[in-house]
Amino acid sequence: MQTVDYEPFTINAKDGSEFTVDPTISLKIADGKAAPIFRKYRKDIPDIIKGPLFNHVKDAFRIQLNKFTTDEIVSMRDSLEKAVERQLRTTLNKEGFQLEQLTSGLKYPQTIVDAVNAKNKAVQESQRAQNEVAVAEAEARKLVVAAQAEKEANELKAKALTPAVLQQMWIEKWDGKLPTVTAGNQMIMDISKFK
Repeated sequence: MQTVDYEPFTINAKDGSEFTVDPTISLKIADGKAAPIFRKYRKDIPDIIKGPLFNHVKDAFRIQLNKFTTDEIVSMRDSLEKAVERQLRTTLNKEGFQLEQLTSGLKYPQTIVDAVNAKNKAVQESQRAQNEVAVAEAEARKLVVAAQAEKEANELKAKALTPAVLQQMWIEKWDGKLPTVTAGNQMIMDISKFK
């Protein structure tokens, strides 16, 4: 089993956008294929992996990425990577190798990364604004509820303050002294009612 981390390379999508691929593959020589591989290439395995097999890897990515537009690559990345893996598996099998694992290391063009970041920032700012509005609305509802409760309490107090209750409150607060200030010959309150 060999794991190879190839150098990054660029491939164009169907619509011309340039993507960077930084592939890593794990592979092994298929059972009974060592001798035919040596006869075909007359090189050591590391040289075969770095030369002809790297070309097959690049071809698989080139062929598959050229079938997809930029939007499709972004939205259907998993499908693209599976298509590359199927093609590479078939090609390597013909060469006497068995593909165990492929990691594409696919990197989007900077314009796409910037657009996604801008979109994410806009979504976050929108969410923040919505949260601020929700907080303001909740505070306003609290104020309305408090004002309504105060109004109802005042109405209940007003209903409870009958002349008899007011007179009782006056009596409870009265210290028994007559007022020193009068309005003409009349007292502020007629105490004769309290007998």
